[in-house]
Amino acid sequence: MDPFFLNEGKLTRALYQNVSNAGELRKLILTAQLPLCLLKPKFIVDDFQLSVAITKALYNQKDNMMTTKTFPSELIYCLSPLRNINQSLKIFGSEENDTDVIIVGDEGFFQTIKDSIKGDEIELSEISKFTDFQSVIDLYEITHEELTKSSLLDSVVTRMATK
Repeated sequence: MDPFFLNEGKLTRALYQNVSNAGELRKLILTAQLPLCLLKPKFIVDDFQLSVAITKALYNQKDNMMTTKTFPSELIYCLSPLRNINQSLKIFGSEENDTDVIIVGDEGFFQTIKDSIKGDEIELSEISKFTDFQSVIDLYEITHEELTKSSLLDSVVTRMATK
């Protein structure tokens, strides 16, 4: 568990592998309307990318400038290079059969579901082991030429920041 500190409180970011109940967790979070987000780690290059999206979503929320209705969906929207909210949710949001997930959200609410997670928590710094680099390149439309001049992370974060 990696706390992300803010002036108003604390968000938690946690990476899990071998999760056998992603569908149950998703239903639990949606039914209880918990401010938590389940993400697919395959599109996350580095935890810095996640930090940028979290920061952007928090500022959007604080300034009443959110494109979506909730912080979890705003976070997903900020990660995505797409302007279509539904497509962003489908691409980045965890699905029922996912075995690897990132959970982001309020630490207090995270603690209420932590014992329900059937999987192994690992360090967030290991996120790149789960990244599908070709899928990231395709999704963010990054060219080979661009990768000769900057890193994949820089290219992804630039697209997120300028969307």
